[in-house]
Amino acid sequence: MASRCAARAACALALPPLALLLSGCDAPPPSAGSTCGAKPQASPKGAPATEDEYRYFFCSGGGLSWGSKKAELYAKREVANLQACNITISTLTDLKKACDELTRQSQATWKAPDTFLRLAYQHVNPSPVHAEYSMLELYKVLVGGGVTSSMAQNLTVQLVLRHASSTQLDAAYKAMGSKIDKLDKKAAMDAAISLAKAGADVATCKAGDKFKGCSQKAVNANLQGIPKRYAKNGELYAAWEFVTYYGDDSWLVEWNAAPEEKRFLPNDRVAYTAAQFFDYFGTSWGTKWQSASVATQQRIAKNGAMYTMPEFVTYYRDAWQSEWQEAPEVMCRECRPFDEAGISGPALWRAAALLV
Repeated sequence: MASRCAARAACALALPPLALLLSGCDAPPPSAGSTCGAKPQASPKGAPATEDEYRYFFCSGGGLSWGSKKAELYAKREVANLQACNITISTLTDLKKACDELTRQSQATWKAPDTFLRLAYQHVNPSPVHAEYSMLELYKVLVGGGVTSSMAQNLTVQLVLRHASSTQLDAAYKAMGSKIDKLDKKAAMDAAISLAKAGADVATCKAGDKFKGCSQKAVNANLQGIPKRYAKNGELYAAWEFVTYYGDDSWLVEWNAAPEEKRFLPNDRVAYTAAQFFDYFGTSWGTKWQSASVATQQRIAKNGAMYTMPEFVTYYRDAWQSEWQEAPEVMCRECRPFDEAGISGPALWRAAALLV
């Protein structure tokens, strides 16, 4: 034949079934709706992925299967942020595999643009060292506690972005429904979710403790009370300091709204939370944490500019914490630099005038 089977029908007429298979003509022709095009050549190692690579991943069946128009729209809209956040095709592929497993377990899609990109931009680890920090384990605890599949999906995203532990979530849920306040099933889960976001170890709570007292002891006991978070003024405080300032009734809400401190080691130069240090280093995490430096965290605001946390405070004022939580995360200022993706493009424009 002059070509590799211009049409399967022609091959079928010319060849018997076995010869048809061996000839390479067994692949069906592209359907009328298959418009992802040929797979683009991968960028050289160390170079950022191109808009066309993102588009193809978003469009193709081997990627997210969003379809050609949606894939093109998101690739064009997100390329600058994806590059600035150093989100590679390999990174997206690993996240997709984790989402596919979640879909298999939950029968719900985890690859819708809003969900998937939010997880990608927050650099969620699809395969943490300890499974208790995985999306799948968090989802299982939620559903096991009577949360509907759709609500469990939303809550799983919230919890994994706070580096919550499914072990702590499960322990808190059981404690809230038995020895602590003896709440009904829904109230117990609501309380457990709040405690898991706070990083609470309820093993320190005793039978008969009320929620307010238990929450304070549990958060202070978690990771030896070392982790700090950024309050509304942009300064770092420990949990007990939140209690002192905000009082018994408000401190937990403020603590859960506060972004977490991150630190980096000079030989690694990647910023992690205290929970992530513990996940990786185990019992030696505290020593490593104390020897690490506080990271100058940076994220991309809605105007496309990359700001540090103090700049977010100045720019967004009282709303800075919620805006920060949703913003794409780039590497900290002292951290290992990105490749060429991190030195140009609209995502890195500093709108100094807007900060006045």
